[in-house]
Amino acid sequence: MRDPRDIAVSWYFSNRYSHPMVTDANRVARETLEGMNFEDGMIYTIEEMAQWGVFEGLQSWVGADQKDSSVLVFRFEDLTGKDAYPLFRQLFAHCDIRLPDDALRQLLDDFSFERLSKGRKQGEEDIMSHYRKGIHGDWQHYFDDRIAARFDEIAADVVTYLGYA
Repeated sequence: MRDPRDIAVSWYFSNRYSHPMVTDANRVARETLEGMNFEDGMIYTIEEMAQWGVFEGLQSWVGADQKDSSVLVFRFEDLTGKDAYPLFRQLFAHCDIRLPDDALRQLLDDFSFERLSKGRKQGEEDIMSHYRKGIHGDWQHYFDDRIAARFDEIAADVVTYLGYA
């Protein structure tokens, strides 16, 4: 799971700048966002996410791992942080994927933010890259009062349910 406010910011930048235009939905989102200022674009993003059921989907994960032992739920920021190795080890074991420690460490290195972003460290932003910034909590830099109010109107409960409040 991921903080839905961070998902909104990521969705905005990906659709505005970096997603390939492979579907009509991609093209419509890009064209719509290009005609808006950032604040209106973020509100459009939040409303689209609600329409597509993103917030309900996220909320459905709450407690799923307690109800069903075949389900594991991880936080995005834990899987992308410095201490991700033990969580990936747990995930691979849960999925019955046997991988030697050195191979798992190499895999995590090969697919690290720094590697995928061609040398940038997490927190160094490139809005044109699909790997824009790679940090948790970045929504705080982008949500102004109007964006936050609209988000709260539409999806505030999910932030609490997911434990991000």
